[in-house]
Amino acid sequence: MDINHVVYVTDEYYVMPTCVSIQSIIENNITNSQFLVHIIAVEISEESEKKIKKLSDKRVAISIQHVTEKYDGLYLNCLSNGIHVSKAALCKFDLPVILSDIDRVLYSDSDIIFNKDITPFFSVNIDTCYIAAVDDMGDEYTDGVSKLASRIGRDELRYFNSGIMYMNLEKMRKDDVSSKLKKYKKEGINFFVDQDSFNAVIGKDRISLSYQYNFRMPVINKYEPQEIGNIFFKKKYETVEDCIEDQMALHMTDKMKPWEYNIPWATDIFLKYYIKTAYSEEKLVLKSSLKEYVNKVDELYNSNTMLCNYLNKLKEIDEKKAWRIPFEKFNRGDKIILYGAGKVGQYYAKVLQKTEYCEIVLWVDENYKKIGNYISNPNYITNYEFDYVLLALANNSVINEVLVKLQNMQIESEKIIRLNE
Repeated sequence: MDINHVVYVTDEYYVMPTCVSIQSIIENNITNSQFLVHIIAVEISEESEKKIKKLSDKRVAISIQHVTEKYDGLYLNCLSNGIHVSKAALCKFDLPVILSDIDRVLYSDSDIIFNKDITPFFSVNIDTCYIAAVDDMGDEYTDGVSKLASRIGRDELRYFNSGIMYMNLEKMRKDDVSSKLKKYKKEGINFFVDQDSFNAVIGKDRISLSYQYNFRMPVINKYEPQEIGNIFFKKKYETVEDCIEDQMALHMTDKMKPWEYNIPWATDIFLKYYIKTAYSEEKLVLKSSLKEYVNKVDELYNSNTMLCNYLNKLKEIDEKKAWRIPFEKFNRGDKIILYGAGKVGQYYAKVLQKTEYCEIVLWVDENYKKIGNYISNPNYITNYEFDYVLLALANNSVINEVLVKLQNMQIESEKIIRLNE
């Protein structure tokens, strides 16, 4: 039986999610294919190495190769702020050299969960090109020109995401692509750690795969399931669950990772495989992604004089009890769904998070698409367990419309708390 080669690049921080990603390959290997998983390790501990090796079974062998290349100068050559990708990712440039005796390999980032059997990757014919990869779902097109490609001066390209690549290492070695990637990284335009280099150097010599092969999870917060189906797949998804189930690879590309924050859908999927690894006895302490957003709003207020003055004005209004939070209507520790993300909603969220009086399990608004930033579709309310829906709305006509909507969703009136009721 042929052996399918898979490779990860990891440092100490990413060892745990790497193990979870490998576990998702093992659990979804319904064809009983044979895999050799190569770990390119950058300064990982002996304990971490032992946990990786525990993943080996009859169908999956593990090979760990330690590398010492630092790539310090290349890593700093980046135009984007707040980069959350390890410089170890630059080892991707040298995969043709590191894996010198392998001709084809599937590269995967550590923040990817495989949702289905991955053997279809290895059926893609890449004999005449360097890689097979997926167009980046975060890209935007104007008159057929990719925004991500255009900003590196390559308007002719469709820009791909380098988180998953089925790679023709044989051809890459022959054409010395590793040197070309590092040369571009040093001299070219780079907004990402490695992705711009891959696109600029080999963007024309790749096969485009379906979005199912590299589905970016933040997309589910940006679009309705039906919109995702129309825009990316030309098919119909009724629910978020339907959409997720249809994907082969789920890419957790958000800065907030599901092993650090409690992220709807993403964290539950991650934990499904996490509990099967050697890390299962280590309880994850998850932070609130919603609280993180509220803190950013708070920072924005404090860093801008005009907004800071506006916040002070809101506080004065609250003292006059115009927007007073009705704490007496719910108990400490209750699970709250906050309805409204306008001026009142942002103030409510800030106060509730600061006081830690209750847990905001969901924050919704009718304009969730325009607002973004963890503000969800009100239709998701019925998917959550909660004690009360707190209406952070000041306009009576809007309140009445929302009350009708909640009634149609069969939310009991006793569970709805409104302003100045």
